[in-house]
Amino acid sequence: MRTDARSAIDRDRPPPDTRPAPGSDQDRELSRRFADAFVAGDLDTLLALLIDDAWLAMPPAPHEYHGKPAILEFLRVSGAWRGARRLELVPTRANTQPAFACYLSEPDKPRTTPAGLMVLTLSGALIGGMTRFRHDGVLDRFDRPATWANAPAATTTSGRRG
Repeated sequence: MRTDARSAIDRDRPPPDTRPAPGSDQDRELSRRFADAFVAGDLDTLLALLIDDAWLAMPPAPHEYHGKPAILEFLRVSGAWRGARRLELVPTRANTQPAFACYLSEPDKPRTTPAGLMVLTLSGALIGGMTRFRHDGVLDRFDRPATWANAPAATTTSGRRG
């Protein structure tokens, strides 16, 4: 039985060397599609970008979410909590992995507020994991501003106001 389970896991998981090269067109395109879906709250598209046994972690919180159903439920709840605030993602890299500086903007506030860092772990042509660091000071290590002027236009995933 254990051998059957291990075989199934190994069969469904792409070998590590199938990940896109850091900074490649495939890496950037997958990251862009993730950011667009995440910011838009498009959970169907977001889930389609994940491997079946993807995970979401938010250190130092001890809990993690494993598998698409658990991640979907967490994202639904966190999207409802965000309410009218807009999440903006600005691309960066962390240890060669695609990452995003996260900011929240509120319609009635003149400036965005930092909301941590999201790091993606790619697995083949999909995303195998997401790690969200909620400590706002982490952005200092990535040469990202703590805040910027809030504008009514949405921020693109390139970090430029659209």
